[in-house]
Amino acid sequence: MKIYRQSLQNRIIHWGVAISTFGLILTGIFQMPVAKRYGVANIWEWSGEYFEGLVLHYIFAIGLIFFWSLSYSLS
Repeated sequence: MKIYRQSLQNRIIHWGVAISTFGLILTGIFQMPVAKRYGVANIWEWSGEYFEGLVLHYIFAIGLIFFWSLSYSLS
């Protein structure tokens, strides 16, 4: 019995979407004052800063749109 793997193209798109989605969730939560309240800002200093988190949120959003559009243009 042979195990069939996904192509490299599918794996890149899958992980791009997964990392972008996780990054959007994380930076979206950090837009609220959760990071400072629970001490996450002591570990990741950028998480307590609103505008740095906003820039990262936009970067992850651009990444998600890129990988999503790439998956539809290649299928």
